[in-house]
Amino acid sequence: MDTNTSRRRFLGTAAGLTGAALATGAWRQSPEGATGNAAGGGGRTFSAGGAELQLGTTNMGALRSVEGGWVSAKVMNRAEAGLYYFKKELAEATYDDVVLEIGLSMKSDVYAWINDTWTGKLARKDGAIVLADFNGAVQQQRDFTDAVVTETTIPACDASSKEPGFLTVKFAAETVRNAKGSGKLAGGVNPPKGFTTSNFRFVIDGLDASKVVRVDAFKVTNSVPVQTVGQLKEPEFRPRLGFGEIALTIPAASASGWEKWADDFIVKGNNDDADEKSAMLGLFAADMKTYLAHVDFFNVGIIRYDDAPVGTADGTKHVIAHLYCERAEFHLGTPSTGGGICPTNPCILPAGV
Repeated sequence: MDTNTSRRRFLGTAAGLTGAALATGAWRQSPEGATGNAAGGGGRTFSAGGAELQLGTTNMGALRSVEGGWVSAKVMNRAEAGLYYFKKELAEATYDDVVLEIGLSMKSDVYAWINDTWTGKLARKDGAIVLADFNGAVQQQRDFTDAVVTETTIPACDASSKEPGFLTVKFAAETVRNAKGSGKLAGGVNPPKGFTTSNFRFVIDGLDASKVVRVDAFKVTNSVPVQTVGQLKEPEFRPRLGFGEIALTIPAASASGWEKWADDFIVKGNNDDADEKSAMLGLFAADMKTYLAHVDFFNVGIIRYDDAPVGTADGTKHVIAHLYCERAEFHLGTPSTGGGICPTNPCILPAGV
């Protein structure tokens, strides 16, 4: 059997999903909760009712999409006397990352797992991915053990966008096993709702960020080298975190402070720890007052300042400030600490910011 074909089966061999096997190894629910296309493009179309994430035995909420989790092992060649061919044996078993798209309405344990990872805790989780038909009847379950978050992506926020936003979360598991599904989805087959990506505010120490019109997607990676564990040849994890670039688009007419900071921090070399800043990205409900979540950035510096491509209808000039951060945290709800970039407690941003 072709290895690639075998690995495409992820959540896909169960019967009953309206007669369509998930042969591409990915499931995505449409906004109407009807038909999804396989992630990555070029895959076959299939139908499914809904999918949920479990941590432990507790339902965490609906997933927008899920893929990955394949098992594989590298083939090692061994020369043996008297043979004109190599003997082959397998190295340790490894599993591809499982990739989830989630909204901001899952149970808090999910977001605590993300933030624990971002703050250097080796947060291992057991759980399952559960798939159901259009009636909510569970058709298949994939149990995982000792899973560690390996990557989180906060989607781009754009003042001109009306698209819903979803977090992308990848995790690596020590084992992923098929299990017989039964019962009903805890939350039914309703698709998760994303947040409106135009409902955001960005703030940073000592600079006017009120005119920021776009924050590019922000990614946090957790490299976890694989090590052989006993005779099972299963992977073991150790965290090594990498926090990605923060790219902000600002009208050039409102960016003088940013240009001055770039000159001071990059050109003049005033970039010691004391010169770094704290910042925050707030994600809001439609009233632009109620926090859904916030990303807190620490030890922020500027690394590049350049013109943005012309993209507005009136040709308004914009610039992009490229920032680094040494670490970040992700939290649901309203920030609870005063001082710094947010002087009130709880944190309420000034009007227009």
